[in-house]
Amino acid sequence: MAPSVAQMVYYNHWVQSTPILFLLLERVSIGFFGANEITVRMIPWLASLASAVIFCDAVRRLFAFPLSLAAVALFSANYWAIKYAQELKQYGTDLLVSAIFLWLTCVACTSTLTYRKRLAIVWSAGLMCYLSLPAVFWLPSVVFALAFAGESGSARPAQRYCITRKNVRIVIIALVFFVLVVGSNYFLFIYPNHPDIIARDWELSYHAYLGSGPLSVSLPRFFRTLSNLIIPRSSSWTISPWWVITGFIVVGAARGFVLAHRRRDPRALAVVLGGAVPLIAGAAASILRKYPILDYPRLVLWMLPPCFVLLCFAAEPALDRVLSMLHSQRFRSAISSTIYACCLLAVGFSFVLMARQRGSFEGNREMFETIARSWKRGDCLFVHGGLSEQFALYSRWMRWDPPCLYLGNTDWPCCPLERQSRATNPAAQTFHDDVASAIAKTHPKRLWLALPSGTAGTWSAGLRPLLDRLPDTLKPLGCQIEKTQEYGDVTLKAVRCLYPN
Repeated sequence: MAPSVAQMVYYNHWVQSTPILFLLLERVSIGFFGANEITVRMIPWLASLASAVIFCDAVRRLFAFPLSLAAVALFSANYWAIKYAQELKQYGTDLLVSAIFLWLTCVACTSTLTYRKRLAIVWSAGLMCYLSLPAVFWLPSVVFALAFAGESGSARPAQRYCITRKNVRIVIIALVFFVLVVGSNYFLFIYPNHPDIIARDWELSYHAYLGSGPLSVSLPRFFRTLSNLIIPRSSSWTISPWWVITGFIVVGAARGFVLAHRRRDPRALAVVLGGAVPLIAGAAASILRKYPILDYPRLVLWMLPPCFVLLCFAAEPALDRVLSMLHSQRFRSAISSTIYACCLLAVGFSFVLMARQRGSFEGNREMFETIARSWKRGDCLFVHGGLSEQFALYSRWMRWDPPCLYLGNTDWPCCPLERQSRATNPAAQTFHDDVASAIAKTHPKRLWLALPSGTAGTWSAGLRPLLDRLPDTLKPLGCQIEKTQEYGDVTLKAVRCLYPN
């Protein structure tokens, strides 16, 4: 088992950007239940479910009913949270870790803690850094929360924010421990896996860092990303609500800072540390070119709990004022019913989005199973470079080794290692050169092309023009497309070739 674990941690075929603890949990899950679709997706799914439960308890400590109910409903029905709960990626655990940090911050800021409980918070926060890379953006919140936490048995209220000698001691312990944790995580697991390759790719290909270009351009992109995280954009909308949503987030943060400074609200410090500080830390890291936060909701999914906390804190005064003006219980019930209805609409909206995006998946298993079932003597399989890892996984699971295989050299997504040693023709410079080379080298009676679909909104969208010109490439070679089958965001094409005698 040791060699397998080492291969997961230090992967020699691709840049490994997945947290070490997530990889080990996946290894344990596969070791107990076997390698199959359900097993490998179980950890992100369970993590996403647990994040909703933990987030529920955190907001219950901060907000009254029904505002806390609205936050939980919107969080649980979030499109991106549901989407990435289904995928074998670390974004579900990123969301869980963010919810745990929010809960720890709320506990530290709104409760009196014994010394052992503070140590437990420190150890828990350190452990989370091995499960989620964005956990590092929460560490300042934990340090400040411990600095101002109320002591167990103390008569003073926690909202006075007095730093005691015991608090100083636990803060020093936390700082030393966090430095050791972050340092070991970086030098043992992150640095050996070539993070510079990923950073360069995001900088050159996606301009996904805050400050890429004028701040007047990248900052609105960040606000739009947060808005899309909370309410996904739809092509049918003519007006984007990004400025409304981000306006509420900014108002919630400003209100938290003001009330925390004036010490008028015992929850204000928890809102600042659990809402504003992690967002600021993530934005600062992006300005320093250490973390991309623009345009890709999956990379900022961990920001969902802080955003909902700030949104609720901004909306709370207006809701309280409306309720105070309504002396009749009937009107109060109507307001509460309206909030419940909005929650149901949010859940329904999430299902509508899921239905509209039902084709947005990669049916790799189904595609390769179709090829294996239909395989005949003289056939050959062309695997596009972007699907090389998918083929390696499913062919191993299916115990299928096609006798004729051509692995493409072009259009690989970020970030392969030793690509030239794996590609069948390292000299191929374009997709069409690759296809022509596959036909010239293998002379297949039928060439199966396993390709990305070029669907808009996916990593392969730029390949759409190349895929559309494929028939023109095949015709001079005496080949033509016999059949095309779509499997979500991947496409299977069967090409029939006739060679001159």
